[in-house]
Amino acid sequence: MSKKNKGKSKGFHMLGFSGWGGESKVEGYSAKACKHWRQKVSLGKNLVVYASGFRHGADDDDALKANPQPTVGVYFDSSWWRRLTGFVAVDMETPVVWKWPFLISDWPDMGMPYGGDETTIIDVVEGLIKEGHRVEIGCIGGHGRTGTALSMLRIRMQGMKALEAIESVRVDYCEDAVESSKQIDAVYKFAGEEPPEHPKITPAKGYGSSYY
Repeated sequence: MSKKNKGKSKGFHMLGFSGWGGESKVEGYSAKACKHWRQKVSLGKNLVVYASGFRHGADDDDALKANPQPTVGVYFDSSWWRRLTGFVAVDMETPVVWKWPFLISDWPDMGMPYGGDETTIIDVVEGLIKEGHRVEIGCIGGHGRTGTALSMLRIRMQGMKALEAIESVRVDYCEDAVESSKQIDAVYKFAGEEPPEHPKITPAKGYGSSYY
């Protein structure tokens, strides 16, 4: 059943805001045929996270309400905020109603969070998973930002190197995970590795690397 939370906004945070989300404006981009909705992804030692793309279920009431629901969500696009509550409130009494506790990061499509917030995001997700929460993470399509977060979680929680983490996510989750060169470089840096000048792994098919 959906859990409604009323009153003070303790536990709700929104890290920045940059618009309503939606489709990427990158030239040559097209929506993927695959569908990611609460897809179970292993993080080792019986630990899992559930990965979603907003366009693959969040606008469908039946899919959104389907059980089992997450006990907490960590999302990388403001479209989730609009769908889950429509309100933003901090330290005040408010009629805010949301379906489950969640955090939203201002993480640009094809890019990385401003100010290095990806480390904070991974800290939060790892902590919630280890506390026993059923954690859902997601962006718009479930590929770039979500795939990057999954790769970083495997580095943090399974001790993988950057290349191994990206390749494993593309095998276990989706071949189009981690879409851009900027995201690949960020995964290497998160692992404490220097991004290679000629990486063995390339951006997801259909995505250029000259700008991103």
